Amino acid sequence: MINRYINDIVDANIFEISFKNDKLTIYYYDEIKEFKDDVIIILKNNKKLIIKGKKLRIESLYNEYLIIKGNILSINLGDFYE
Repeated sequence: MINRYINDIVDANIFEISFKNDKLTIYYYDEIKEFKDDVIIILKNNKKLIIKGKKLRIESLYNEYLIIKGNILSINLGDFYE
């Protein structure tokens, strides 16, 4: 775990979330686990970010970040266990 944290700092790959102008930008995610118009689940390390809302869509998708638009109702960050 400490190795991954060090690599994130060295590579500047720190998981970051920004919300402005009704757009949610997520930087340095690992995977999009689920994508529906009412819920999007993003994974990073052993954490999952759950975005709930209405008419959610991915406006832009890149390796380093993605931008989500729609009526975002809640954003939750928790542990991911499979």
